[in-house]
Amino acid sequence: MNGMTEQLDTTAAQSTLPPVLTIAGSDSSGGAGIQADLKTMLANGVFGMSAITAITAQNTMGVTGVQNITPDMVAAQIDAVYTDIPPAAVKIGMVSSAELICTIADRLEAHHARHIVLDPVMVATSGAKLIDDDAITALTERLFPLAEVITPNIPETEVLLDLIAHRGASLDPAKWAEDTDRESTRIVSDTAMEDAGRTVSEHYGCAVLVKGGHGVADTSDLLYADGVATWIHGVRVDNPNTHGTGCTLSSAIASNLAKGETLPDAIRHAKDYLTGALGAQLNLGHGSGRWTTHGTGADLHAAGGSLMATPDGTYRIYRPSNTATTNQSGGIHMTIDRNAVTQEVPIDPETGKPYLNTVAAIQVSANGVGSEVSPYVAQAVEVIRESGLPQETNALFTNVEGDLDEVLKVAGEAAKKLAEQGYRTSLVLHMDIRPGFTGQLTEKPKIVDSILSGKSE
Repeated sequence: MNGMTEQLDTTAAQSTLPPVLTIAGSDSSGGAGIQADLKTMLANGVFGMSAITAITAQNTMGVTGVQNITPDMVAAQIDAVYTDIPPAAVKIGMVSSAELICTIADRLEAHHARHIVLDPVMVATSGAKLIDDDAITALTERLFPLAEVITPNIPETEVLLDLIAHRGASLDPAKWAEDTDRESTRIVSDTAMEDAGRTVSEHYGCAVLVKGGHGVADTSDLLYADGVATWIHGVRVDNPNTHGTGCTLSSAIASNLAKGETLPDAIRHAKDYLTGALGAQLNLGHGSGRWTTHGTGADLHAAGGSLMATPDGTYRIYRPSNTATTNQSGGIHMTIDRNAVTQEVPIDPETGKPYLNTVAAIQVSANGVGSEVSPYVAQAVEVIRESGLPQETNALFTNVEGDLDEVLKVAGEAAKKLAEQGYRTSLVLHMDIRPGFTGQLTEKPKIVDSILSGKSE
C-alpha cells in the first residue's frame, strides 16, 4: 500500500430500492406481522422498514403472550423513518388499541404519508373479534380516510357492513337490505361481494379489496375503487398453512405501489406472488403453520414476471429477460428468452386456454362531429378503463395489455360505444402479441430508457 490508505471508490453507480414502511406487530415465529412483511418486501424488490406496535410470543400452535409498545415509542419509530428515509408506501397491520391507532394517524398525517395499504385485522378465522369496539371506531374514523386501499377479508367486511348499518350517518339498519335487495349483511355470493365493496368504499371514502379467501369456490378478490368494481381472479392452492397470508398480500401491494404500479396492477401482481408462495408448500411447525419461504415470489417479482397455474396443478413463472433462464424448485418452472423467435406459451388458469399476452394501441373516434372529438374519445376511453385491464392514455392512443381475446373484446366494446349511438366510428388498432410475456406495458419503456441512459453516459 506504500504507506497510503486505500479508499473505497464511491464514484461507481449506486442502486436504490423504493423504501416501504410496515407498521405492525412482531410474530416471534416469523410467519406473520413484521417478519412476514419485511420478507415480502425484500422479495418484491423494495427496502422494508418497520415501526413495531406490539411484541407477541407465538408459534404455529397459537399466541401465548402480547406486549403492546407505548404510543410514544411507536410515534418515535415512525418519525425516525420519515426524517431520514421517507417511505414511498406504508403498510399497516394489526393495531390493538384506539390510542395507538390515533397516534399512528397523527404521525402519518404530519408526514403526509402516501400509498397507505391498511389490512384491518379485526376478526379471527374462528369469527372472534380481535380488537375492541373503541379500536374499531378509531380504525374506521382515523386510518380509513388516510388509506389508498383497505384489504378486509369476508368476515371483516361483514363487520364493516354491520357498523355502517347500525352506526353510520348515511345508512340505517335497513339500508343495506334496501340497496341490495337482501335481508342481512352476510356475504354469500359474488353479487354480495360487489355490493359490499361498493357500500364500504362509498361510506369510508377509500378503495376496498374484499378478499375472497374465505369463500368456498375460489380465492377471487373484489376491488372497488373510484366507483368501479374489478375482479382479481385467483386459484385456490391446497395448502393448509395459511398463517400470515393477509400480511403478505397487503405488504406485496404496498411494495408494488411504491414501485409506481397502478392499484389494480399492484393487487394483481401481489396476488400472483402470494399464489406462487403458497404453491411452494413450505411446512413448518405442528399447527396451522408457516407456509412459504417468500423466495418463490422473489424470483417472480425481481424479474417483473407473472405466475400462472397449469391444468395439472403446477405453477409456472414467466419473466422477461435478455437471456434464456430456467429454474426448477418446488414445482415451479421459468423459461423465457427475449431474443428467441418462439416462446413457451402459458396456460390461463381461469380458462385452461393458451394465454396470448397482447399490448395494443387503441384509438376510437366519431367521424363528422367537427374538429373537437375529445368528448367522443372520452366515452371510448371510459369503456377501456372499466375493463380493468392495465392501460394508459396518451395524446393519440390508449395502450392496453391483456390476453388477445380480452384486448379484442375491449377494443370492440369501445368502438360499439360510439357506433351504437349512430356515429360513423373509426377504430385504429395496433397490437403486439407475445406469448410468455407479461408486464410489457411498463417493461418496454424501461428497456428503451435503459438503452438511452447507456448512450448518454
